[in-house]
Amino acid sequence: MQDKDNELLEWKQKYERLQAQLQPVCQLRDRCKKYEDDAKVVRAQNRKRIKEHEIRETEARQEVIDLLSAMARDRIHSNELLDKEIKHLRRESTDLLQHDERFDKNISETVKRLEHRLRILESQQQFLQISSKSTLMDCNHNLHCVTS
Repeated sequence: MQDKDNELLEWKQKYERLQAQLQPVCQLRDRCKKYEDDAKVVRAQNRKRIKEHEIRETEARQEVIDLLSAMARDRIHSNELLDKEIKHLRRESTDLLQHDERFDKNISETVKRLEHRLRILESQQQFLQISSKSTLMDCNHNLHCVTS
């Protein structure tokens, strides 16, 4: 029985030696397990941060897209207003040019009529001058005849 006790004691000592040798390995394993658990937490936090960043980035991109769209709509609206104003001014300009042409034509026709009337009046004036000279001469002659 002593042999068995010795053998048991020997196994116990081997077990304690092995356990003593395994203790740093077990501590290392426990630390690794803790590091793995910590790494899982950090990875989960990183995934959450990445997801939040992606959401913020998507929202920021959408804001930029919305802003650019609004700016484009404003420019289109401004261009439409400018086009309308340009068309209105062109129409107004055309109307004014046509009015000026009609006015010039009316003035030209009026000047021609006045020149024609002036020629008639000048001609009448000449006739009257000649006629009045003739009448004056007749009167003088008649007066001379009567007085003589």
